[in-house]
Amino acid sequence: MLKFIVMNLPWGKGNPTAPEFIATSNHDFESERTKCIQLVEALAAKPMDEPWDDHPAFGRMSGRDVSRLQAKHLNHHLAQFGV
Repeated sequence: MLKFIVMNLPWGKGNPTAPEFIATSNHDFESERTKCIQLVEALAAKPMDEPWDDHPAFGRMSGRDVSRLQAKHLNHHLAQFGV
């Protein structure tokens, strides 16, 4: 049920972040931006029909679902910071 909600409904502001994903130290913006771009490029380069690693919360996901989830997640953070 949670996977369906996350994948198909809008993400509201102020939703809690899972503790394992909370950053605990300061990071250099430029290095994090570079890493983000590299991760997006790596995700985009992987064929959708190949096997993908299991998601920590949602288990087995297709490449199409992983792509949708990551696009939604990145958009959420870009909107969060007014980008």
